[in-house]
Amino acid sequence: MSPAFVTRTRNAEQTALNLPSTDVFKSRSNTPIKTHSLISTSGVDYIISQKVLTLNMPLTNLSTRSRQEVHDWIAQFQKAGDSLTTTDLDKFYYSGSKFYYANNEQIYGVAAISEFFGPIFKLLASMHHEIVNFDVVRNTIYLEATIAYVVSGDLEEKEVKIPAAAVFDIVEGGESDGMIERVSIYLDPSEVFSRVSMVAEKKQAV
Repeated sequence: MSPAFVTRTRNAEQTALNLPSTDVFKSRSNTPIKTHSLISTSGVDYIISQKVLTLNMPLTNLSTRSRQEVHDWIAQFQKAGDSLTTTDLDKFYYSGSKFYYANNEQIYGVAAISEFFGPIFKLLASMHHEIVNFDVVRNTIYLEATIAYVVSGDLEEKEVKIPAAAVFDIVEGGESDGMIERVSIYLDPSEVFSRVSMVAEKKQAV
């Protein structure tokens, strides 16, 4: 990595972050860095340790990115959903993003997308995405994945696993460069919602 992209920070920042007395690096590039752990503050990613991480930044210049960089971006996108919160959605969506989910009507903008997912996340105890395969053509990502769900309140903790596919169009240029312009998610969540209904019925029967 070029020294121009890495700054070594000590003392005040380490004290503020309550970090151990070791070198800390922050990067303003998308280049993977060998590190210990990732700590984020004030929009800057601070890294220490021995793993290779790619910083969570918009996917600018998609057509020039390596397959590993695209894989890492997809994994970060999935992790944001798996958290069952809407906190990190604005790292991927912006006010002009178009969102299609299963057979639902199109939704516009990060605020509406967050509002859509909020009630759904409350129905779940956990959600986990796995990448099966993906491909990139110009500014479009084609993704095949699996999603495993556990419904909130399910005493059996039964895992419902379904296949899914998604197509992402990524913004090229302008203020929203690297953000999601449009995403279509194809899946059949009926088994998940059936489990939600079953768990609710069991609760009422008690």
